[in-house]
Amino acid sequence: MKVRSITGISFLIIIIALLYVFIVSDKLEKACNNVNYCLNKNEISCLQDGDIILRKGYGFVSNRIIETLNDTLDISHCGVIVKIDSGWSVVHAIPGRFSPFSKDDGVIITTLSSFMEEAYPNSIIITRLKRDTLEQVAQKALSYAKRKAPFDYDFNLNDTTSLYCSELILHILEEKYALNPETLGVKENLPPFSIFLNSNFFKIIVKHR
Repeated sequence: MKVRSITGISFLIIIIALLYVFIVSDKLEKACNNVNYCLNKNEISCLQDGDIILRKGYGFVSNRIIETLNDTLDISHCGVIVKIDSGWSVVHAIPGRFSPFSKDDGVIITTLSSFMEEAYPNSIIITRLKRDTLEQVAQKALSYAKRKAPFDYDFNLNDTTSLYCSELILHILEEKYALNPETLGVKENLPPFSIFLNSNFFKIIVKHR
């Protein structure tokens, strides 16, 4: 019994050590590669409420998302750009369960600069739906954040009680513009991020590629 207990403790220590190595390496990579990554003044002047921002993130989870989707874009996260007071922010859904350093889980509001700090350099893409009154997208995204909608760990595209990042945007587009996921080309519960570059519905505003 004692041997089993020691073995279990040793295994737990190894898992914690490996997790620590992953987290520290991600933070070091971020610090080395992502110094002052931001939009320039011209790009910022082009932004509108309701724009969609895409990025490639750091870490194991982001890499797994990219591998699983096998998309034409190496993108792992997205959100809705909103203007709060005089500054730009991003409404997005995050899986707090996978981050030991974050208390946030679900739909949150992050400053644009903080959102970009989590992005690989030259990975940002910003697109805009080809429709009028895009402030509806921003307002609806903010309403999800205010009610603190939880993250959808089941990745169920048909349930709005919890949301993952692209699901948040897809539900807003369906509710406000009657653009259902099938119309946009979504065939699975995990839609590729490239659907937000479909030129029939979106136009690219910023592309760091």
